[in-house]
Amino acid sequence: KYGQDNVAYITTFGTLGAKAALRDAGRALAMPLADVDRLAKLVPAMPLGMSIQQAMYGHPDKGYAGSPDMVADYENIPAVKKLIDTAQRIEGISRNASTHAAGIMISDRPLVEYTPLTRTNDGSIATQYPHSSLEDIGLLKMDFLGLSNLSILSRAVKLIKATRGLDIDVWDIPLADDPRASKAYDMLARGETTGIFQLESAGMRKYVVDLKPNSVKELAAMVALYRPGPLAHIPRFIRNKFNPDQIEYSHPLLEPILKETYGVIVYQDQVLKIVQAVAGFSLGQADLLRRAMGKKKKSEMDKQSANFLAGAAAKGVGKKIAEQIFSEIEPFAGYAFNGAHAACYAMLAYQTAYLKANFPAEYLAALMGAYIDNSEKVVATIEECGRLAVQVLPPDVNESFADFTVHEPTDPKCDGAVRFGLQAIKNVGKAPVDAILAARNKDGRFTSLEDFCTRVFAEGLTSKSVVEMLIKTNAFASIHPNRRGLIEILDECCASASRGARDAAAGLISLFGENAAEVSAAVESTSTVPDIADFARGELLSMEKELLGFYLSEHPLKPFEPELRRKWRAMRADTIKETQPNQEVVVGGLVTEVRTQFTKSGTTMLFVKVEDTSGVVSCTMFPRTATEFGRLVLKDSVVIIKGRAQHRERFAGGKPAAGGEEGTAEGGGSVQVEVIVERVEQVVENAMAADARPRSIHVRIDPNNRTLLRMLRETLAAKPGGSPLYLRVDTPGGECRIKSQLLIDPDESLLIQVRQMLGGGQRKVWVE
Repeated sequence: KYGQDNVAYITTFGTLGAKAALRDAGRALAMPLADVDRLAKLVPAMPLGMSIQQAMYGHPDKGYAGSPDMVADYENIPAVKKLIDTAQRIEGISRNASTHAAGIMISDRPLVEYTPLTRTNDGSIATQYPHSSLEDIGLLKMDFLGLSNLSILSRAVKLIKATRGLDIDVWDIPLADDPRASKAYDMLARGETTGIFQLESAGMRKYVVDLKPNSVKELAAMVALYRPGPLAHIPRFIRNKFNPDQIEYSHPLLEPILKETYGVIVYQDQVLKIVQAVAGFSLGQADLLRRAMGKKKKSEMDKQSANFLAGAAAKGVGKKIAEQIFSEIEPFAGYAFNGAHAACYAMLAYQTAYLKANFPAEYLAALMGAYIDNSEKVVATIEECGRLAVQVLPPDVNESFADFTVHEPTDPKCDGAVRFGLQAIKNVGKAPVDAILAARNKDGRFTSLEDFCTRVFAEGLTSKSVVEMLIKTNAFASIHPNRRGLIEILDECCASASRGARDAAAGLISLFGENAAEVSAAVESTSTVPDIADFARGELLSMEKELLGFYLSEHPLKPFEPELRRKWRAMRADTIKETQPNQEVVVGGLVTEVRTQFTKSGTTMLFVKVEDTSGVVSCTMFPRTATEFGRLVLKDSVVIIKGRAQHRERFAGGKPAAGGEEGTAEGGGSVQVEVIVERVEQVVENAMAADARPRSIHVRIDPNNRTLLRMLRETLAAKPGGSPLYLRVDTPGGECRIKSQLLIDPDESLLIQVRQMLGGGQRKVWVE
């Protein structure tokens, strides 16, 4: 619209904070990683912007006393003194150039007349000046935040139209006083926020459950408050909602401004209105005060503070109350959200919640389609489908389209079904999918592998590897269930189809007709699927993981998750980001990767990835733990890892961010959490084995002996685990088997104890 020469992205610079400076200096000085890591952990994560000097000797203004351990190491260990001195010299300097998350520069003339330009990694053009310098020379930064959630909403609306015949306009849906709106708010109140814009994280989910929102305004306030700084005011906001009599205002002038946010300052707009109401500032003067507060320049702050107090006195507000109001608005001015920004985000959050609550299959299908390149997101969505009774169907050459679609479920217990699209399979591109759909539209369903190859090759698909990938992901299940058998005849089918395609290209007309379907029907098949055993369970699951990026039919960890959660109290992988630095954690899951690295002294470190059904956790084993427990972390084993959460800053790359679910920082980095391993327990050596299932425990009981039943329950409940307990009861009609709610650990000492209690040995208690 404005001309290629007049538009560019904006460069931003990531700077070295205290922790990053210590880690970078430690690497340059070749200090042991464990020593540097221990020192970096002494720098607190809060308050934000803590320097090394402040971490050592304290920051009275922010209520931080400092670290005596850090000071002692600095004064007594020469290597630590050298590290800290070096880190302080590089602290605060620019570490890397990146691209502003949303900033776009648009000018009236070609930008080269104002600023030097550079080319980013993906070929885009960006300014070499950061936005602050560009503003100083008179240019205006525009923010355009690209959100995948808008595409998700658009796709969901199209699916609703296709499956239900309803025209939904997400900008014209009821916001309250409507059964469908109530359904959305009830869903949020239950904490069912997976896939909901801005509300997915564990911390936000907890606050939303406490708040029980019933308006978009409340969602806007939560979006604005759930950020470093204002986060501490969320409990007061929630408490005041349910206890309006506890709301207090420093001065009656504040009540009309803060009433809708229950007495809590939430938005920049409120800061401006307070300054205007209390001190008589114009809106222009109020914005200058807000900017001064944000930049925290003492000389400017002193000047603005004096102006504020003078203005308040002129309006009859006492000095003490005016000072209190100024101290309340000062911290908010630097980090408060603009009200319009929060309202837009809240509307998107509500729209996604509305569609998920009322049209779950269509919304979840759209969600998976948008996140197909993010396996963790897809896995989380599949898990959500199971919880909402939405069946997930694998890709199928006779049923699937290119994208995810909504179908009638094959399971009567489900309310809807999502069918995987063919393009969700890795390395199956648009052209092969187009050929498959063209052949199916022309001549109907495929009846055999040979029929498929003949017709699809005639449409231009000539790759045997694509057909093999389709077989391995079970996309031929509606034709034949045995994947190994189909692979056996694949070469023969492809060779026959290739000959037919070449003959057609040469202009040869078949005696049996001129289209592939007639030829396929007329020629007696020579490619019968052999009667052989299918691939082993582990191989089938590995194929799915390789070609889809996740396990679709069954996650190999699924049978063991009850034991991980109940016996070991292992946290879910998707909650690891909610931990505090250096917090003790227990994680458990399937070992998917083990990488070995040798230190300069020749010892071994291990980097391990552990996956559960909610995501992946990265774990680091230093030489001592690698030597002691390394033999237990085998690929495909199920392990429990005890350790400490380590938070690392991950700097942004050279591409503009898309504006993720929790918002984006201006040019900064994100936080990556890994676990420093202290201990490992192996649950199963190979979860991919055919017999890798938890054992079930069976107890034959007399239901009339209440005392014995109570003792039995207390004994079994004291040993939580992952094995289901079945009670066997003799009745006049024969033996009855009852599955109890207990999941227990079937170790031998427990079995012996129960047998002694009941008498009768293995006839009364056994394991299957």
